[in-house]
Amino acid sequence: VEITGGRLQRFSGFGEVTISGGTFGAFFNAGTGNDVTIRGGEFLLNGIAPANLDAVTLNGNDVLSGTLEDGSVFIFFGGLIDVAFETVPLSAIDLTPIVVDDALDLAPAGLRAGQSLTLQGTGVLPDNFAVVDATLTIDGGTVGSNAVGGRLEVVNSTIDVSGGEILQTALLDSTLNIEDGTVGNLSALAETTVNQSGGIVQGSLLGENSIFNLSGGTFGLGDPRYRAAILAEAGSTLNLFVSEASIDGVAIDLTSGETLEITERGFDVVLSGLLSDGSEFGFLLQPVPFIPAIGGDAFAPGSTITVTLVSPVLLGDVNQDEVVNFEDIPSFIEVLQAGIFLPEADVNQDGVVNFSDIPRFVEILQAQ
Repeated sequence: VEITGGRLQRFSGFGEVTISGGTFGAFFNAGTGNDVTIRGGEFLLNGIAPANLDAVTLNGNDVLSGTLEDGSVFIFFGGLIDVAFETVPLSAIDLTPIVVDDALDLAPAGLRAGQSLTLQGTGVLPDNFAVVDATLTIDGGTVGSNAVGGRLEVVNSTIDVSGGEILQTALLDSTLNIEDGTVGNLSALAETTVNQSGGIVQGSLLGENSIFNLSGGTFGLGDPRYRAAILAEAGSTLNLFVSEASIDGVAIDLTSGETLEITERGFDVVLSGLLSDGSEFGFLLQPVPFIPAIGGDAFAPGSTITVTLVSPVLLGDVNQDEVVNFEDIPSFIEVLQAGIFLPEADVNQDGVVNFSDIPRFVEILQAQ
């Protein structure tokens, strides 16, 4: 089998396989009985150049990334045994910011180290789009489809979502910031941080050493007793930033700024309340390491849930005079220059105050 281009959602077989181009879905398995050679460069095994280019096997949570001879970026999450590499010259990395604005715009074959892309308007990124050590901004458009194995794959990168829709995605050692838009099937694999302050996340796998900070928007659709919105694996953390919270209808006594770990678990125990933006939330605290067939959320033993009471903040009121107007501009500039955190200045609510807050600050001023 020689793969030089195209889009391959599934592969499983025996024989000699040479890969020099194309993109690959989540179900690409080249196990015992295959003689697999990958032609390209920038090969990384768990973020490090492989010591042996003659035989690499991906075990458990191992991740292999690189760029193929045709310029396509690839990420394999397991499924490969005794793979050999053939290094070939690659085109230079173009660091010019990329914009995909229309469905007819041609998207690149993934993002390589240092590259950045903004998706907006009616733009589309195809199935199996891979991002390695790069930045992806989604203001509109659509990423991927619901095809089996077709998903956005991200390693050691930052994804900012303020609109549009991501249908399926898998992230490793990355950061995902969600202010608006819709994220469907989200797999936050090991060492990943997700910050959701708005928008919709339909469901998520939360892997080892991954953190989900939820302060606004909608997480999970439907009654938490029947849906399957979250699978929190051992070592993961779900942090809820709330204005009120209760367990089985009984209010939790919280002090502003206090963080409380929720240790209650049970097949009929529901943690619910209002997030700091006023959105409702609810989680069924089932103590199982898998999503039960009958539905409901699942929190494996060793996973952590916390709630933090957040006092109401008037976003944009940086001089704290209880009104947002042009007099807040000098104070906003001072906070930016000082590099300090002030909740009123964190207008995009991603947990930090930086230049990413400027567009939202301007929008708030214009709306007054």
